[in-house]
Parts: sequence; C-alpha cells; structure tokens
Amino acid sequence: MAAVDAWKHSNVLCKNYILNGLDNALYNVYSPVLNAKALWGSLEKKYKTEDTGSKKFVVGKFLDFKTVDSKTVMNQVQVFQLILHDIDAKGMVLGESFQVAALIEKLPPTWKDFKKYLKHKRKEIKPEDLIVRLRIEEDDRQSEAKANVVEQDRSTEIGHQPHSPFHRLPPAIDFFPSTTEQPLPSSKQTDRQSHSTLHSPPELIEQLNLLRQMVERKAAAHEKLQY
Repeated sequence: MAAVDAWKHSNVLCKNYILNGLDNALYNVYSPVLNAKALWGSLEKKYKTEDTGSKKFVVGKFLDFKTVDSKTVMNQVQVFQLILHDIDAKGMVLGESFQVAALIEKLPPTWKDFKKYLKHKRKEIKPEDLIVRLRIEEDDRQSEAKANVVEQDRSTEIGHQPHSPFHRLPPAIDFFPSTTEQPLPSSKQTDRQSHSTLHSPPELIEQLNLLRQMVERKAAAHEKLQY
C-alpha cells in the first residue's frame, strides 16, 4: 500500500509539473488526462510529429533553393545561409564541405565558368572563404558591366556625330587647265560652258599681275646689261 500511495503522489506531482508548462488553452485540453505517462505520451505524439513535418519543410526549402541572374548573388547567399541555420536549429547537421558544394552547385547559369573553376580546386574551401570569393567575383562583374555600358555610350555618340562640313564643298577649280590639245567642243557644249564659266577670284588675279610685273622688270634689266 505504501508503494501505491507513493506512486500516486509522484504521478500527481509529475502531471501538475507538465500541465504548468503548457499554455492556458492547452491546459484545459490536457488536464482531464488521468496520469502523467499518458499526458506525456499524448504531447510527444502530437508535437514530435509537427517537428518532423517542420524538418521536412526546411529540407524542402534547401533542395528547392536556386539562385537566379535577376538578383544579386550575395543577397541570395544570405537567404541560403538562413536556410542552413534553420536546418542546424532542427538538429540536422550538415558538414562544411557539403555546404560549400551545395552553394557552388546552386550558383546562377551565367556563373558556369566560375563554378567549373571552384569545382576543380583541389584545396577544400571553407564557407566563409567561399562567400568572400563570391563577393569579389560579383564586384568584378558589376564593374566590368558598367565599363561596357560606358564604352557603348561613347561608341554611340561617335557614330551619331555630324560629318565634317568639308565633304559638302564643291571640287577644286582648275585655274590652269592642261595645255594638251583637246577636241573642239560642239556649239551646244560651247553655249553651256559660256553660262557655267567661273571667274578667278580677285586675290589670284592680283598675284598674277604682280608676277607679270616682276618678270617684265627682270627682262628689262637684262636687256640693259647686254647693251
């Protein structure tokens, strides 16, 4: 009888201890349970099942996670780190080598060459080192993209610049035509040329006159020396 009384006393204490840890709404649900063992079994069955479901949900998020080109890689890496933290919080431990390999595999399509470079490295990379390399690579890609945009803008500006106005000038006028004999033009051609004849500019005529005067003076001086 003493053993039975001791068991009943322990059962009441244990049951009340469990009920005191529950929320008020749950207390009203589970207080009718007769003994502590049944109460604990009922709670364990319910919440262990929910915990298993939450683990499956976190694992599903990890498997479905993919990076895309429309967002920055570092922002997506932060989301991936949160998923890894949730997995660790659920008691599922993933090794660092597995985390690194998974993150490399989930890089966006345009990072294909960089993925090959990381996969062929013989030395193991820690998650922290991988994140640093990804940040450097993304900064380089953004700088290169900006430089390409600036170069394209410059090329566009050069292509739309107006042409030099000198290409619109008429051909040079030959004021000293060739002395070789040319066939006589017809009467129609003579009429056309008479209307389209261009006169020499005044500056050229003045220079020719000065040249002629110099030649005449030299010729006169030469004749005086002969007499």
